[in-house]
Amino acid sequence: MNKETFATFALYNREVNQVIQTLLTVHEDVATAPGTTWFGSVTDLLAHIASGDIGWIRHLWYADEPAPRELSKRIASMVEQKNPTVAEWAAIRGEVDAVIDSFCEGLSPGVLSDAVRLKSPHGDAYSLPRWQCLLHMFNHQTHHRGQLAQVLDEKKVENDYSNLFRYLL
Repeated sequence: MNKETFATFALYNREVNQVIQTLLTVHEDVATAPGTTWFGSVTDLLAHIASGDIGWIRHLWYADEPAPRELSKRIASMVEQKNPTVAEWAAIRGEVDAVIDSFCEGLSPGVLSDAVRLKSPHGDAYSLPRWQCLLHMFNHQTHHRGQLAQVLDEKKVENDYSNLFRYLL
């Protein structure tokens, strides 16, 4: 894994999120319907993804830098409020994507291979190379966007937004 790989994932992530925003703006009723996902509404699911993203970025790199810390607080507030509008989610998602883009552009080979110390939900300490943690962050997004696609399929909303090759070609 190298910087270019993660920059590609960041670009793909940002563009897919913009497509999702456009799609859900038209289908706000589907996006904000309560109880359609394990997290609640579709926008609750999307808020969860943003929360995970900024949590990983803060943990892996920025630590307590003011901008990501403040963004993390606003995301937590959105998650707690439940059922944000598409516009509320999209505003924060755009900021998170900009942080991810900046982070991935600043990566260096040495940084990617550095060990990151983590704790499991049970408190057990372990470490992984930073690149594996980043890969997990992007995989987490993909996993949950698959859940979003399932909800949209069930509601008969066309949503072919996840084709990576579309972004690579």
